[in-house]
Amino acid sequence: MVQPLQTIAIIGGGIGGLNLAQAIKVYKSSLQVTVYERSESPSSRPQGFHIGINTWGLESLKEAKIGGIDEIFARNTVTGFTVLDEHLSEMLRIGGPVKPGEKPSKLATGIIDRTDLRNGLVEGVNIVYHKKFIKYEETDDKIKIFFEDGSTVDADFMVGADGCWSKVRAQFTPSIKYEPTGIISFGALMKGFSPEEMPTLNKFLKYSMIRTSSPSGYSVLIGLCHPPSGKPDLFFGISFPENIITEPLPEGKAESLQFVKEIVRKDFHPEVLLIAERVEESNVIFDGFYKTRTTNYQAENPLSKVAHKRLTLLGDAAHAMTTNKGMGANTSLKDSIDLAKALTTDDADWPAAIAKYEDIMWKRGSKEVKESLIMSWRNHQIGWKFTFGKYMMKGVNGILWLTGMNSK
Repeated sequence: MVQPLQTIAIIGGGIGGLNLAQAIKVYKSSLQVTVYERSESPSSRPQGFHIGINTWGLESLKEAKIGGIDEIFARNTVTGFTVLDEHLSEMLRIGGPVKPGEKPSKLATGIIDRTDLRNGLVEGVNIVYHKKFIKYEETDDKIKIFFEDGSTVDADFMVGADGCWSKVRAQFTPSIKYEPTGIISFGALMKGFSPEEMPTLNKFLKYSMIRTSSPSGYSVLIGLCHPPSGKPDLFFGISFPENIITEPLPEGKAESLQFVKEIVRKDFHPEVLLIAERVEESNVIFDGFYKTRTTNYQAENPLSKVAHKRLTLLGDAAHAMTTNKGMGANTSLKDSIDLAKALTTDDADWPAAIAKYEDIMWKRGSKEVKESLIMSWRNHQIGWKFTFGKYMMKGVNGILWLTGMNSK
């Protein structure tokens, strides 16, 4: 006879794991949920880039009753995405500025500071810090979790929500690999500029994220995030295929930043160069250049090939994807709600509910992995492929405008 679940251990205190913990509280508060986080403290966890939260993500956060999410989303809503060429000429625009009296469409996205979001996610959650997962041992009625400090924990069920480099995944489903895509990225966060300094970019930044690309394969992403007070944060990212670089990339923040400025000076509009020139070493995210990675696409669910009962995966631990489609966090949040419902189902039915969750999660996640990788390479076309893509996008843009699907 299947015993009801009483204790759930979540490995990883990222967005997906925390939203799962909150959603379980909403659906079945009697369950004992503990999040085990490898960081030493809440403030020691690096938060990385701002993230785009779309309808999937927003609905999932609301379902888990995360406090303050409406206010955060309201001040950070973008209602369009604009693709420009290297001269800042519009190639494609999805959406547009919201007219007075209208509500944002379902295409609207919130560009949100991870720390801002995390503050609401951690509230009321039992989090144990400085717990680095090492391995697990599963029996029919329990799962034992081992940590680097020598301690162990028994739970009825364990969720691997430990991100792209998941150690849970490495033991559970080693066929899921986290591999380089062949694209190099660089990112920086800084305070925004006055509209007068970059009038062309500002025209679009008022309501949209911007991607501007050059025929040499380089692509720049620019967006704004609005904190509760003060100037907005400006995100500046540049990426390119690794194989267009003929000499070793520089290492370290200062050297990488200088290399980026030289690229932008040669390949992009003066307003983009203005942003690059203002970036300081302290604004650089991570340590400079880094290789973008993705989990390998598998059409068939690898979790179904491994005998297991008392564990599963969530979010990036199962299906890490590139950022180019903006679906990583949103897919993870969607997973968290589906998994919370499975874990809080009728006492005797939870194993079947978990199996159903894994099937849905994998189909959704693998689709986004595949499409995100395709989008990554589409954003870095070179030569005639760039020119062909440019005119294709302009054609689509014209159709959107003529049919009224693209607001002006």
